Amino acid sequence: AVAEIPTEIVAEILVTSAAGLLMTTRSMTLSAQNHITIEDGAVLGCLGCAGSFEALNGMPGCSDTCLSWRAISRNGSITIKGSAKALGVDVRLEASMGQVLVADDSAVLASDWHVLSKLVIVATTGFLQIDGQLHFSNVYLDAATDVFVGERGWVGTDALGP
Repeated sequence: AVAEIPTEIVAEILVTSAAGLLMTTRSMTLSAQNHITIEDGAVLGCLGCAGSFEALNGMPGCSDTCLSWRAISRNGSITIKGSAKALGVDVRLEASMGQVLVADDSAVLASDWHVLSKLVIVATTGFLQIDGQLHFSNVYLDAATDVFVGERGWVGTDALGP
């Protein structure tokens, strides 16, 4: 399925059931008034063509050059769970009034391991809980209260970039 990415603030964003919401042509900001949820094997972000066939079960939707993208929840939380992935080379996940959770079976990953990549995760008034994987050249984690990396959580910056 192909959907137009909203350019205005929407009530909620839900990417689910092995779907892919991909930014392929320009930098994007996804803004939700409430929650942003990526779940059940879904992919959000920018995916290089080399890995798109496997990651999306053969569904087209890749980009030779991944641009920056942001996902902002103004009054809710950002949750990545159920084997879901957020991918890109310059990614910002921001929950202004809630928490950011990456579940133990999910990940936020650099989509191109041959370029320098940056991940910024911010919880302005809440906390970050990382039970899954984060893997970029540079990872910045910022929370008003706590940054929790669980027993199975993994934050890596090794072997990425030129």
